[in-house]
Amino acid sequence: MRRIAAMLSGACFSASAVAAPAWAQAQAQPAEGNTISEVVVTTQRRSERLRDVPISVVSQTGDQLAKAGVTNVKELSFLVPGVKIDQTSNYVQPAIRGISSGVVGPSTDAPVAIYLDGVVQPNQIANHFDFADIDRIEVAKGPQGTLFGRNATGGAISIFTKAPSFTPTGNLSVGYGNLNHVTAKGYVSGPLVGDVLAGSLSGYYEKHDGYDYDIARKLRTKGLNSKAVRGKLLFQPTDWAKLTFIASYQDRFDSDTATGIAPLRNTAASLDPAAIIATKPHTISFDTDSFLHLKQTTATIRGEFDLGFGKLTTISGYSKVWAHLAYDADRSNSSLVHVAYSYPQPEIMYSQELSFASNKIGPFSYVVGAYYYYDDNKFAANRVQTSIDPATDFIATSVNPQLAYAGFAEANYDITDRLTVIGGVRYSWERRANKGKVGFGVQPSLTAPYMIGPAIDFHAWTPRASVKYRLTDDTNVYFTFSKGFKSGGVQSTAFLSPPAAWPGLIYQPEKITAYEVGLKSAPLPNLSFNVAGYYYDYTNLQVQVQTITGLSETQNAATAKIYGLDADGVWRATNDLTFSAGVSLLHARYEQFPNAVVLRPAPPLPSGGLQGNVSVVVDASGNVLPRAPDYTFSLVTDYTKDVGPGTFGANLSLFYTDTVYFDSDQRVHQGPYGLANARVSFKPRGSNFRVEAWVKNLTDKDYISSTFIQNVADVVGYGPQRTYGVSLDYTF
Repeated sequence: MRRIAAMLSGACFSASAVAAPAWAQAQAQPAEGNTISEVVVTTQRRSERLRDVPISVVSQTGDQLAKAGVTNVKELSFLVPGVKIDQTSNYVQPAIRGISSGVVGPSTDAPVAIYLDGVVQPNQIANHFDFADIDRIEVAKGPQGTLFGRNATGGAISIFTKAPSFTPTGNLSVGYGNLNHVTAKGYVSGPLVGDVLAGSLSGYYEKHDGYDYDIARKLRTKGLNSKAVRGKLLFQPTDWAKLTFIASYQDRFDSDTATGIAPLRNTAASLDPAAIIATKPHTISFDTDSFLHLKQTTATIRGEFDLGFGKLTTISGYSKVWAHLAYDADRSNSSLVHVAYSYPQPEIMYSQELSFASNKIGPFSYVVGAYYYYDDNKFAANRVQTSIDPATDFIATSVNPQLAYAGFAEANYDITDRLTVIGGVRYSWERRANKGKVGFGVQPSLTAPYMIGPAIDFHAWTPRASVKYRLTDDTNVYFTFSKGFKSGGVQSTAFLSPPAAWPGLIYQPEKITAYEVGLKSAPLPNLSFNVAGYYYDYTNLQVQVQTITGLSETQNAATAKIYGLDADGVWRATNDLTFSAGVSLLHARYEQFPNAVVLRPAPPLPSGGLQGNVSVVVDASGNVLPRAPDYTFSLVTDYTKDVGPGTFGANLSLFYTDTVYFDSDQRVHQGPYGLANARVSFKPRGSNFRVEAWVKNLTDKDYISSTFIQNVADVVGYGPQRTYGVSLDYTF
């Protein structure tokens, strides 16, 4: 039992409740014969069968991710219907069922929260996760306003890394592909002191040449150089108490995240007759390097204590992010506009969560808890814009601390052995503040005093109520009502304005009311599926706009209506062949947005060329929300066959999406497209080695994966072209 508990210790929230019931411990084992293994999730802070959870959740193991060629968080669209993950410049922007955000910069929360081993990862620029030592991921769709550490209007992506094991185990993988793509990753775990102390260590290294070619400077971008290490200690002195200590570090240099072209040559660089402007996918034209250099340190302490009548869990989290970035804003070799940061941009986050989950008291059980969060983030030394006239450079430092407290409670009651009701509520209190300093043409001194901007508090009650009915032992239907809340904030340059203007520099919280009805079933041993229909009433959407001065501001849109249906299923056709499919049908529109500030091309030059954008006010009511395609489809085919000399494996993963819009004006968009990944592998009989060949973006499709729409230029970046390679794995 202790070893089973140790193996589950890395699962977020799993020990907040009683130990997994017997069926969970048994069914979580690999499937035998022509059956599907039982999926156990911890979304409600209890180890439960996926089909017993009355919200939409998709869970994928690390092995499933690897077989489908999903190696980072941005590729989850291949496996999770209703999820679309793109970028705004260097910032990762997840969307679930059309709920997303184009708001980037300091003190900006994403409406889709990302968690790593139970700790929220607030920095959107740091969420370039590579799946190195992943145990599994869980994607919960819809508002997560009751039990999760941070409120989220759209959903939560929880990433669980492998837990230390009291049984020696390990894996080493090395690979090589085109563009000099080198990968190496490893994981080792085992006991350190009997059955009391276990440890694990994982490492990851990846390097490749750049995806894009600079037609002005006649060179390829520098590409990626990424290194990461994570260590864990599991201390279990008794059967009722255990502590897990986690520390990680990553150093990532990426010159491809901030590249891109100005389509239709829509850039202010057109004013320079000598400017070279790239317009084809995977080409660029810069006068200086663009890059993201990211360093991140994290530490987590997780304590789990079985008190006999329930379990007490504490999760303490720390994260320090160091981000140094630069980009060529005019997308040409002209020196018209270049944005850089003289110093790295730091962010420090602390979080503390305490929760108690009761054992069942007859038909009744409950969860209660409290949460603390502090985040100190800043543009720490001066955003610099160099232009033709350096005296006009705007150089600023902006500091934007966040403080939050929350309390939550949720209760389950079995009215009959088939009918269960769930009710919960969360109270959230958050404070946002702003201060800074600025200069024109000259950087402000690091020792100069800060100008104090506004501070404001926000609070909200977010309830949840569910009714679940068990039609059979293998089929559940449910209805869930929930509300979500995403805090408001203060403009990052509010400190420049007098106090009388501060009320106009505060944007309000997003709020969402959600209704969902669903069916989860495993009618046959080799078949399972989930279907959910939903309706969202979404208000005060936060959107980022550029004013006539060229500065970015966050404003509130009016209302949006979102409704749709998504479904996923697994069919194990034979012992060797498995199909997994997902589909999303989505209608996400602004219901009322009469005063939308959007960017449209400025009057063309006499030559007919475009010269960047100007801010205009339009009625965007009825427009499609950004990153909300009307439909998406995914299919994964996995084949494993024991042949004479060993085991042969093949996997084909397909993804297709309808048109994706990237702005509220529906001006910048990507038409429908499909992607395919493929892998084949062979493991000799009796060997611990496996060789694998893989290809991603099999058809070499050019598709937009990032945008950065500004006054100075339209910017679109493209996802990686076709890449391929081989790898060698050793497992013990």
